[in-house]
Amino acid sequence: MKKSIFLLIFFFIITSLQAQEVCDNVRPVNTNDPNASDLIPNLDPEKSQKIMACSGNAANDNFANAQSLTVNGGVVAGTTCGTLQSGESIGCNSSANLSVWYKFTATSTTHFVQIAHTGGSCFFGSAVYSTSSLPTGTCGAGYPISCQSSSGGPLTHLYQLTGLTVGVTYYIQVVYPSGGACGANATFNIQVTTASPGGTVTNKPPVSTCQGAQASCYFPSPPTVSQVTTNCTSYPLSAWGYSANSVMSITQQFTNSLTVSNISFQAIITSNCASGNVVWLNWQLFDCSCNRIACGNISSLTVAGLACGACYRLMYQFELANCSSFTTIYPYQNIPATPIPCTILPLHLLYFTAYPNQDENNVTIEWESLMEKNVRDYKLYRSDDGINFNQLATIKAIGKENEQQKYNYKDECCKGQNTRYYKLVSTDIDGTESFNKIIAVTFKDNKELVKFAPNPAEDNFVVVFGDEAKNQNTLLQIYNAMGTLVKEENFVSDQLYKQVEISDLPTGIYFINVATPASSEVIKYKLVKQ
Repeated sequence: MKKSIFLLIFFFIITSLQAQEVCDNVRPVNTNDPNASDLIPNLDPEKSQKIMACSGNAANDNFANAQSLTVNGGVVAGTTCGTLQSGESIGCNSSANLSVWYKFTATSTTHFVQIAHTGGSCFFGSAVYSTSSLPTGTCGAGYPISCQSSSGGPLTHLYQLTGLTVGVTYYIQVVYPSGGACGANATFNIQVTTASPGGTVTNKPPVSTCQGAQASCYFPSPPTVSQVTTNCTSYPLSAWGYSANSVMSITQQFTNSLTVSNISFQAIITSNCASGNVVWLNWQLFDCSCNRIACGNISSLTVAGLACGACYRLMYQFELANCSSFTTIYPYQNIPATPIPCTILPLHLLYFTAYPNQDENNVTIEWESLMEKNVRDYKLYRSDDGINFNQLATIKAIGKENEQQKYNYKDECCKGQNTRYYKLVSTDIDGTESFNKIIAVTFKDNKELVKFAPNPAEDNFVVVFGDEAKNQNTLLQIYNAMGTLVKEENFVSDQLYKQVEISDLPTGIYFINVATPASSEVIKYKLVKQ
């Protein structure tokens, strides 16, 4: 039978900055998985023991008694024979009423967690948390690092966890709905490793995190599907290895409207699913210093009260449904059809950024205000660890309410340093602080650098490549101040520079992203077009 391609649009309308409950399974999917038997890895039977019956609760029934797992310590047999604690979050699951807990202490920044069902063709759920107390479903500790639903999910969960902190303890929750296809409880084998134990990774590392958010596609009104697929960046789900029941996490940065407080977070996914492309979806909203503001799920995506012109980062995580084909996802944001005016605050910043001057061993810090109402001054602080700050300077505010004002400061700080942190604090005329943000600056090897000149620029600018970036497949994207992609080029430069034309762009501030194999992350730069 010929399969049709369906487009599903998720409407994420924020209406309240109150913390929301963690997402439940919001769309049922087909639980008949013809490939289920292929998902169980060949675990060593001598290292595990199958537990067939639930006779009293397991010793690791509750969070406080989580069973310790030794990294690379082999396979451990487990059972879901336990009950939920009062208020216990069950991550992305909805019907589970049994849970058991495990924990491990990270020995590196990347670990694999594998949970393989051993009790028949039925599904169980799991989640990994970074918390020191029982997750209770609130915005914060109740949100898992990653999660796998029991609704049509695979028989083996394989998490690839990145960005872990060595020495920190992480918790694993395994849940099951009593009376399911496997009877009273589910049985499984579990292990934590530093190298992949083999099999399909169902929970991949985030495409981007809050600290490394990607520029988003922003529209001043609800766009058409054609406008989105023509103008927005697409992410290749199938080419990146995402398939049925894969979990994806991505963070997008956008600048809110200067006049509207509500925003719609949306995405278009192409697939052959007959109904519903996702099993569940959770989201978290941060400011651009990665302070969490709100969170929720696909059934509670509502807030009002975003600041005018403020910078935000949206991280959302979802599990693809049990369909056979997923092609692409197009994330974007837009002002809803019914806009709500935003509250005028004492200060609105367009940006606060810092970049290293590698050759001079110093850092330039810049910020620009959209409006300064009763702002007295700015205080700039520096830190080596992001915790302990020393004041660098006090800069008097120009104080004009309806004009944009630019500020900059050069810190002669950084010979021999890798990363520095900067904090900007604004003080009102009555002595209260109305703005407080922290950013980080990292120095990199000169060979990896991609530089830009001139800045400001008029009709064009030049990308100057380091030795390692020459002759590499390079992607250059230019975004306007509202986060909309306005220009994109793919090229391989056989020279140490490439000229980029911008004569067709209006005057303003632009943000440039350059992705090259010579750099371990996307290189970001701010450009002023005169």
